[in-house]
Amino acid sequence: MAQDSFDELLLLYMRRIRASASGVATEIGLSREAVNNWRNGLSAPNPRSRDKVVACTRYLRLTETEANRLLSAAGFEPEFPLQAESAGAAQPFAAFQDRLFAQLAQAVPYAISLLLSPAHWGQPPFRQELLQRAKAQYGDGAVLHIQPPYSVSTVPAEY
Repeated sequence: MAQDSFDELLLLYMRRIRASASGVATEIGLSREAVNNWRNGLSAPNPRSRDKVVACTRYLRLTETEANRLLSAAGFEPEFPLQAESAGAAQPFAAFQDRLFAQLAQAVPYAISLLLSPAHWGQPPFRQELLQRAKAQYGDGAVLHIQPPYSVSTVPAEY
């Protein structure tokens, strides 16, 4: 697989949600020029700016896989390292998931169950494991994953 380019990925993810450089810059605490330089490939994030790139992944509403891809392209360690581990490895919260699905199984008379988790519940990355387990137990067509928009801003117009 070819090495991902940070500037190309950033441009792709920004275009996907129509994010402006000034919007990203305001949200992650950098200047608009710095974000433009990242996006145009004129500069790359320095080793001390990992937290800025992580904030950028949140603002751009990237999935765990996309966030890891952008961080790797910037030369940083993945934010969600467990996602990349082999499927044979023990899941870190397997007992919790067992209890959760046992409780859901007790709600048999109800046709619909709703499981709410924080919008950023990929830290550590259990969203995929939880979805896979639910699809295996209830069937692919019976599980609907809804991920609402996420913004760290408190201004309703920016949500």
